[in-house]
Amino acid sequence: MRKNFSVQAKEFNGVKGAAAKLKNFALGRRAIVTSTAGGHNYGEVGTTFIISAFNVAGGSGTNYTSVSHLIPTGNNIPFSSFSVILEETPKEIEDKIKDLGKEKKSIVKKFDEQVKECKSKLRFLKENKLEIFDEDEFKSFQAFELLENNSLSIMEKSRILAKIIKG
Repeated sequence: MRKNFSVQAKEFNGVKGAAAKLKNFALGRRAIVTSTAGGHNYGEVGTTFIISAFNVAGGSGTNYTSVSHLIPTGNNIPFSSFSVILEETPKEIEDKIKDLGKEKKSIVKKFDEQVKECKSKLRFLKENKLEIFDEDEFKSFQAFELLENNSLSIMEKSRILAKIIKG
């Protein structure tokens, strides 16, 4: 059995920053209409939709009771008339796995770049028998190394040099 959003929202409502916490919880999730009350057209009971906008209404400060423009009709919908679906479908889980894989590749790439940078700094210190690292000397050293590399075109050297200067 699905709990209506009034019940789901209890941990967020009544606390500082309730509006933002409610929004962060609901945005991007699927929801289902659980009741239509007072002649308002929230959609057929059982209709599901993705929460793409979430503007709390029907309250102030730290307690809210409805959401404005949550559904295509634009009506405010009370928390008691819909439920956020917490279960995930196989497709949603597959999409999450893909997203996590992309995130992992990005993190690994950044980590590899940091390791490469540290190794380059260490090589600079050892080759020049230095005890203390100086960023400006290192950038100058990299620039001179780059200029001596005859396998790169002037344009390639220019691009790399610009990256060195920017840091």
